[in-house]
Amino acid sequence: MKLRDILILLLAVALAVAVALFTRNILREDSIQSEADTVQVLVAKRDLNVGTKIEQNDLTWKIWPKESLHTSYLTKADQKKVLKIIVGSIVRYSIAKSEPIRNDKIIRADDRSLLAAVLAPGKRAFTINLGKRSNVSGLVLPGDYVDVIVADRPSRGEKTSGKTVVSRVRVVATDGKLSYEYGEKVEPPKEISLEVTPHQAERLAAALKEGKPSISVYSLVNLKNSSASSQNNRKKESTQRTISVIRGDEKSSVSIGTAEEVKN
Repeated sequence: MKLRDILILLLAVALAVAVALFTRNILREDSIQSEADTVQVLVAKRDLNVGTKIEQNDLTWKIWPKESLHTSYLTKADQKKVLKIIVGSIVRYSIAKSEPIRNDKIIRADDRSLLAAVLAPGKRAFTINLGKRSNVSGLVLPGDYVDVIVADRPSRGEKTSGKTVVSRVRVVATDGKLSYEYGEKVEPPKEISLEVTPHQAERLAAALKEGKPSISVYSLVNLKNSSASSQNNRKKESTQRTISVIRGDEKSSVSIGTAEEVKN
């Protein structure tokens, strides 16, 4: 092999080594820069339903861009402290898989009652004992909306009659459970806890002394129609105005709609 060929070969090898080193340095700098722009956030390893007790294997760390980091997210900077707080806590609001764990979605072991925490402000939890022979389907789950109907205890010779005590109230728990896992076998509940107002709780307490309760479940279609009807009624009421008409010594009040309603 000629000397010139050897020199060309050595030069080519040197250039290849130089390019490799240069590329490695660039990739290393990009990696360092990428790590500086991200942080590890605590997320759910699986879907966590309301009432679930969080275990160590329900959690994992996920790389998260710092520019999208919310102040409520828990980072790996204080890993031991974070895990000590989260493990053993109860899920207050459902957490989806890979969703960051936030303090406002859980209830710590030293926090107040879970049932009290899931109630809307101003509402109460009222539990009805349905007994062993419940007329409620086993598919009634927390989150459903129901009516409570109480049948009177008739005197001899009288027909039994029923009355709806409360309407469209949310089921917050059945047999003390706030949620059920997907595929879990559900039995007809013996107890059902409802989210009610203080006045509704008083009505229920009084009505249950008169007869046995029955539960009527709303369908999703009924819920949507009921909400739309309520909104339409409120809109209609808001368009009504009352004016006073004076004719001589006589004074009367007349209700009229707005200009838009009269036009329609």
